[in-house]
Amino acid sequence: MSILDEIPVDGTLLDDLTPPYRTNKERGAAQKEVFEKVGPKLREILGMFEINTKYRIAHFLAQCAVETMDFTSLTEWDDGSAYEGKEDLGNKEKGDGPKFRGRGLIHLTGRWNYNYVNDIIHKKRYTDKFPEISKIDIVKNPEKVADISWCLIISAIFWDFKNINITADVNDVDKVTLLVNGGYNGLEERREYTKFAFILIEKRIKDAAITTKLAIPRLVFPLAGGRCVSPFGGLSIAPAATTYLLSITPPAMTSMQPGFAPAGTTPERVRGSSFVESIPWAKSMFPNRSR
Repeated sequence: MSILDEIPVDGTLLDDLTPPYRTNKERGAAQKEVFEKVGPKLREILGMFEINTKYRIAHFLAQCAVETMDFTSLTEWDDGSAYEGKEDLGNKEKGDGPKFRGRGLIHLTGRWNYNYVNDIIHKKRYTDKFPEISKIDIVKNPEKVADISWCLIISAIFWDFKNINITADVNDVDKVTLLVNGGYNGLEERREYTKFAFILIEKRIKDAAITTKLAIPRLVFPLAGGRCVSPFGGLSIAPAATTYLLSITPPAMTSMQPGFAPAGTTPERVRGSSFVESIPWAKSMFPNRSR
């Protein structure tokens, strides 16, 4: 069942998931650009590839967060010279290391991987969805993988082609990591981010349910003596107006799905910006870490 119509899946979710970069201005600016320009496209693109359940969204965003160092590096910060001559990456030509360094929300690294994904994005099922992608050659123009207009689409195509949704459905972080990374680099961090992404999504679902339940207009009409009557029966001392009952105390998150945090515990996670700084009870749960 899709939850994309129930909760906001946008730049605020990316912001909540990752720590802010306040001292490193360059990375902070790069992170903000992803939040502001990729965030608004998330709901549409994830929906097109059925990345639309709690588990699928949590796994996808967590993997992207780790791959990009908290959404700060759509292009790997190192110059790629360390990959020069790496035959296991297909880097056989001079300059292949820097040319094919890591790029994208799910980083592609090495000539072999760029060739592989270039073939995938030109398959008919994807060019039918995105006709303009047929004009892109990421081997000749590898920087397109990191282009703010294409990074989400290319990564979602990669995810779809490898059928990673099926693995996310059974909450297998290790296998998702293998499919994304080709190994287990940063596995513990990927587990942590997936766990926390799931918690954030669960909270948004609960908040949406509470708001839907309580934000029901209560119509009252004035009677003599300042009293009011509800059209649904009974008297009220409320003033004659349409009022909304929206005083909500966020519930403590003490029960998680199997495979995430055990009941009564919270994951060891340091928090990002908007989620923690705007909600007092979140600060006590996840001390802020800025960089």
